[in-house]
Amino acid sequence: VWRRLTEQQYFVDQLQRVSASPVLRRAVSFDGHQHNVASWLRKIGFVLSPSDDESFHLAPAEGMASGAVPVIWPWNGSSDVYDDRWISGDARAAAEAIATMDWEAERRVAQRFVRERYALDPVADAWADLVLGRAEA
Repeated sequence: VWRRLTEQQYFVDQLQRVSASPVLRRAVSFDGHQHNVASWLRKIGFVLSPSDDESFHLAPAEGMASGAVPVIWPWNGSSDVYDDRWISGDARAAAEAIATMDWEAERRVAQRFVRERYALDPVADAWADLVLGRAEA
């Protein structure tokens, strides 16, 4: 995204907008490298996945496993990977969902979803089967 000049300018404009707004300046933070990502994800509470240029959007699952709530734009295949309850049509709908949800209840649902759907042992077994040629075609 950063290589596309129009997208780059959009993000620069948004950063300037956040810096210039007393309300946004208090609500938005930019953190550097974190050693304990799970703890950091719990602290921020939400993981946004607005990109249309990622392979399979792993960040929402990482956030869910850590106890954060995903906010996902409707990229192609998003409903196949995540529950529609976390998919918002646009930024306004995403902001409304964040503002009105019971965060504590939603983070528990999200954590349970990712642990049940993408549990480590079955996923590791499926990869082993694939690599070792035991997977069905």
